[in-house]
Amino acid sequence: AIQLLGVASYADSGPTLVGLLDQNQSQAIQLGAVEALGRLADARVALELTQRFASMTPRIRDSALSALLARPERAAVLLEAIEKGSIHPSDLTSSQIQFLKNHRDTGVQKQAEKLFANFGLAHRDDAIKTFQPALELNGNPAQGKVIFQERRASCHRLEETGFALGPDMVT
Repeated sequence: AIQLLGVASYADSGPTLVGLLDQNQSQAIQLGAVEALGRLADARVALELTQRFASMTPRIRDSALSALLARPERAAVLLEAIEKGSIHPSDLTSSQIQFLKNHRDTGVQKQAEKLFANFGLAHRDDAIKTFQPALELNGNPAQGKVIFQERRASCHRLEETGFALGPDMVT
């Protein structure tokens, strides 16, 4: 039934679909509403999705980003939301950022280039600085074995310990 609302006009179905984005609705209902909204050709869709983005679960955010990236006018609204700080650049994957930087719409492309010019570099430098002190720590193999048995042995195998469900820790 939700999918059928995506073939009507925004005036007819938009308010109903937006109402289904409520956190009290199941994830399946919310996903259906986002997908149906994504099929509507109305500028208000982008505003509704970006305004509700912070309250969405990660799975619903992924679907909302797909809808926002599907049309140039929505991508522009997404970039404005990022610029205003209501959506964080880290909510987008590197592929999505690259898509925006190479967008066929030159306005979107320029806005993305400006917005993401130094995004990855700053975060990488911060991550390196954060973990740099770990290089000076001395390891304790006995303690490491206990931690492995507690946290990783249920899915990984190391020597004769654990289960080979995930990748082998030696190779």
